[in-house]
Amino acid sequence: MGDLRRVKKKKKVKKKNKKKGANLTKVKKKDQTGVILVLEKASLEVAKVRKTYQLLKSDDHANFLRKNGRDPAHYRPDITHQAILMILDSSVNKAGRTYKHFAEFMLELLQKLNISAAGRREKLMEVIKNHVKDLTAVEYVEDIYCFYKYVESEWRPSDYMRSQPEINKKMRIILVEWLVVVYVKFELNPEMFDFTVNIMDRLVSAEPVPRKELQLVGISALLISSKYEEIWPPHGEDLVDIADHAYSHKQLLVMEKTILSTLKWHSTVPRHYVFLARLIEAFIADQQMENMIHYLAELVARFIRYI
Repeated sequence: MGDLRRVKKKKKVKKKNKKKGANLTKVKKKDQTGVILVLEKASLEVAKVRKTYQLLKSDDHANFLRKNGRDPAHYRPDITHQAILMILDSSVNKAGRTYKHFAEFMLELLQKLNISAAGRREKLMEVIKNHVKDLTAVEYVEDIYCFYKYVESEWRPSDYMRSQPEINKKMRIILVEWLVVVYVKFELNPEMFDFTVNIMDRLVSAEPVPRKELQLVGISALLISSKYEEIWPPHGEDLVDIADHAYSHKQLLVMEKTILSTLKWHSTVPRHYVFLARLIEAFIADQQMENMIHYLAELVARFIRYI
């Protein structure tokens, strides 16, 4: 989220245990700890809209953003708000429980660069200059990706068409193209789409799938991946609707369980997106280049020989 936010909370002072044998260290009042949140694509930006300064949000300022050549989808302060509600149990959480209060809170933070407790000098939040790379353990990146490459083949789906009596490559292409339409319609992220195709291919590699259930496998894989990757995944009923009620909600949930049990709940595996994300960061790609990379990845996903 552009800058990192640091929320400081005082540690409770522990009294020294007077019982014999206890050797507890007293924590000084001045000692403090903090929480650093690193949120991707959860930008916070203030702009003068009409006569007041406001926290830009895709829903409220779509026309304003488009007039200034911005993409409204990139302005999601609500993601930060939800993260604070879920992660922190602090005065920040209590002060910003509603989005309206949160927006006022963030306006003050971005304009003054810090927020202090009422009547005290204690800083609740402040903007710090540490670049996100300082927190990403870059010294381990090479080892991490060497490991990903080493185990990638263990989880790579096979070319399963010869073992499938009822489906063929053309059917798979049609399904993948339809899944692209679905994930765009629901405004889901590219990582979720890559995960969907991976789940689908791994299942069909493991067991025969009847022709009439192929689309059900696709939307069930999408449901699993969206729960894994998205903050607000689409509901099962929504997926049933977009599939034109070819399957019931119960069938969707049964297939979801079948997929997870067949894959033995192995979800976090090296996939195309893992390596693409690293390349995008390494080349410091701008938004246009990043969009092009994701577009090409969607095209390649249509062909099983490239998986």
